[in-house]
Amino acid sequence: YNKSGVELIYSGKMLVKEENTMQITSVSNNGVKTSSFPEIIYTYGLSYKPSYKISYIRKGSAAEKAGLQAGDLILSINGKSAFDKKLQELLYELSGKSGMKVRIVVELDGSPRKFTFRLEDLL
Repeated sequence: YNKSGVELIYSGKMLVKEENTMQITSVSNNGVKTSSFPEIIYTYGLSYKPSYKISYIRKGSAAEKAGLQAGDLILSINGKSAFDKKLQELLYELSGKSGMKVRIVVELDGSPRKFTFRLEDLL
């Protein structure tokens, strides 16, 4: 079960900036190597992705003690983007063993904020 004290809801689709990285190890011009250094190419795109918000924080839970609030938009959990996950996958991250550390990043007033807490038995 969810040991974080956080209840999440689907918050609709959101326009998300995505970064793609491509590394080219050698560049040649008509068979002649022109560079011995790899080149890294960054491209950016926008796409609509699912978003999730905190709908409820259980009183006395580790999440409440850490400072999370209802209405916070989830950006990532344990270093994994929330925009690439289904709701069930995010809830799984909050349902580990008691004592497991959870790192969560939320958007609050337009800025990302990091929180860390440990899962605990709530029953």
